[in-house]
Amino acid sequence: MPRPFIALGIVLLLAGCGHAPLHTEAPVSAEAASPTNARIYFLREKNYIGLLVDYPFQIDGVGKFEIPNGSYFFVDIAPGDYVLRSRSPTLPGEYVIQLKAKSQEIYYVEVDFRQDNVDAAYGASFLGGPLIGWIVQAAEAKENDGPFVLTPLTAEQAKLMMKTLKFRQG
Repeated sequence: MPRPFIALGIVLLLAGCGHAPLHTEAPVSAEAASPTNARIYFLREKNYIGLLVDYPFQIDGVGKFEIPNGSYFFVDIAPGDYVLRSRSPTLPGEYVIQLKAKSQEIYYVEVDFRQDNVDAAYGASFLGGPLIGWIVQAAEAKENDGPFVLTPLTAEQAKLMMKTLKFRQG
C-alpha cells in the first residue's frame, strides 16, 4: 500500500479520537420561565437511526415541533392539561402521552425512534414488498404504536443526557 494512503488512514483515525461530546450552550435551569408557567424540555439522543430526520411531535394548544438529532430545547406553557403527540407524516400510527402541567414545574420528555415499529414493517416488506409492509403495519397499529416514542424522564436522567446534547432554540 502506498505511503500516502497509510498516512491518510492514520490521520483520519486520529481525528476521530479527539472528539469530545457537545456540552450545553444554555444552562439547565432549575426554574420555570416565569412564576405562572411550566417548562417542558424535549431531548433527543444522538443516534444513527434517523440521523438526518427531525422527529415530529406536537403539544395540543401550543404548536408543532421537530427535534433534530443530538439536541434538546424547551417550551414554556401555561398550567393545564396537555396531550403530547408524535406522529410521522409518512409512517402509520402515533404515540400519545398526557401531561398535567403545573406552574413553576419542569418536565422532561425524551423523543426517540421506535425500532420495533419499523422492524415489523420491514419484516412484512421482505415477504411481500414495501407497500404490503406499510399496509400490514397500518392495519396492526394500536394506541401508542407510532414510529416515535415520548418518554418522561426524571430531572437526573435528563441532566445527564443534556451534557451530551446541543441546545437548540425551540
